[in-house]
Amino acid sequence: MNVYIHLALAYLKKQRGRTIALVLGVALAVMLVFGSNVIFESQSRNQLANIYKMYGTYQGIFTNLNKDLTEKIKNDKDVSKSAVAANLGNLVTDNGISMILNSTDKDYIEMNGYTLIKGHLPNKQGEIVLESQALKKMGLKEKLGETINFKIKREYKDENGLNQIYMENKSFKLVGILDKPKQYYEGYYSLRGFTYFKEGENNVLPDNLITYEEIVKLKSNANLSGKLNQIRERYNIGRQDYEVNSQLIAALNDFSAQSTNAFTYQFNILIVITAILLIYNMFNISLIDMIKQIGMMRAIGSSKKQVRLIIGFQSLFILIIGLVLGLLMGIAFSYFGIKLYSFVSTNIDVSESSVYISMKNVWNAVKVGALTVIVSSIIPIWISGRISPIEAMRKSDRSGGKQRNRGYHKFIKKISGITGEMAYKNVWRNKWRTIIIVVSVAMAGYLFINDIAVVNKESLISAMSITITNMQDNDFKLSFGTNTEPYFTGYTNDDVKAISQIEGVKKVGTKVSMIGFLESDVNDLDNDFKKYNGISNTNKNVETTIEVKGYDDDQLQGFKKYIDKGYM
Repeated sequence: MNVYIHLALAYLKKQRGRTIALVLGVALAVMLVFGSNVIFESQSRNQLANIYKMYGTYQGIFTNLNKDLTEKIKNDKDVSKSAVAANLGNLVTDNGISMILNSTDKDYIEMNGYTLIKGHLPNKQGEIVLESQALKKMGLKEKLGETINFKIKREYKDENGLNQIYMENKSFKLVGILDKPKQYYEGYYSLRGFTYFKEGENNVLPDNLITYEEIVKLKSNANLSGKLNQIRERYNIGRQDYEVNSQLIAALNDFSAQSTNAFTYQFNILIVITAILLIYNMFNISLIDMIKQIGMMRAIGSSKKQVRLIIGFQSLFILIIGLVLGLLMGIAFSYFGIKLYSFVSTNIDVSESSVYISMKNVWNAVKVGALTVIVSSIIPIWISGRISPIEAMRKSDRSGGKQRNRGYHKFIKKISGITGEMAYKNVWRNKWRTIIIVVSVAMAGYLFINDIAVVNKESLISAMSITITNMQDNDFKLSFGTNTEPYFTGYTNDDVKAISQIEGVKKVGTKVSMIGFLESDVNDLDNDFKKYNGISNTNKNVETTIEVKGYDDDQLQGFKKYIDKGYM
């Protein structure tokens, strides 16, 4: 046995250049498969961990509930854990900052991803905890014990189903400060405050205006959006009173799909096929060079099995070295690839993800390497045992039949000379090998182009948003976000004048936006519409939100093309 191992190593050493090419072929296949899988798993794990910190562990939220509904949802067959907080309206400051006010519930706060960094949670009337970011926006220092004045605003529907607004001044004592990761405040977010609440006591709102919110975590991560919607329908909750934690659900879907991701699966298959074709071709070339030596071995008494063992040992050595090198290269590729590629579906930055190497990905890489070498070498191994001494003496690398001088040979000779004609004939001496090389190169090119296309597509998607796609003729729009109160904020004429004088600003257009309500008779509404929005037949009238916008004359001219009848 040792003799054949030494012979296998001797042949590999003699054909050093080809051996290096074979090892690199295996190593590159392992590197790309292992690296892409590690990148995807590392990014999905990092994304999920960050989203748990920023957006909490809950998967859905139901609002405008009564106490009975909160108990039903808590005990629902699909719910693993839930937390309830009273909706106490909004806190509004004099400078227009607005934040949601909830009752204090430790589970609710923790499932939302908040961390208490100073003080304690409220335990009596008039105490409040706020986010560090809220204090910053209000221009206040993080000083516990300070009294802060707010307006309590609560929008509600009266007994006739009509929209009303309750507003009252209220002072709170700051007893704690909450915080979330910095990255959370770089995107779309809502500010919250939490205060003491107990039923039957003199709370910040009248009892008839208090409703409840319940956040839930489901028992299974499969079909999260569908199951949350089923819970909503089960208890006749309106569509406007239900929302999924979309960032978390997207991250959970990414995490669960890492082993079945369509792109990486297709990418891996193409890599394996390309590597098999290339390595098979190189094994065939090596076999041709070894034919005379094989014939001599057969002549001195070596069996078919012993000859095949030599090629088999060569394949095994190439596999082992290729695997080790491929895994090392894959780790390096993963480290840099995480910063260059993004395989996640949220807008979370995962470029600084830690490289996570699981045994699953190592084992998949080993299987890819083994499959590549076995499939590409099995035919040369089988052929090597069929070579007889006589056949080896007359075997040469030529095609089965004599090439004829055809008309296009003269054309090739005329264009590129006799050298070009000889090169063309030499290429087609072994048609099968030439076809494999052409297909291999074509597949390698396809992999490169497909990879670049995916990267460019991801970059385009990440750069797009609903806001950008609806910009119309504007380069950008200035508006106030969810953490401002529209009744207390707005741009003045001085603001518009200052903006128009900024260098690079060509034109400034303004609009006035007002929120109103369109009143409808409940009997005129479709039953499916009422069920979808949780509208009860107990109220005769229903008001639907409507936005009225006022534009200046110059901007109004741009809407002419949309008018079917009438005039501006």
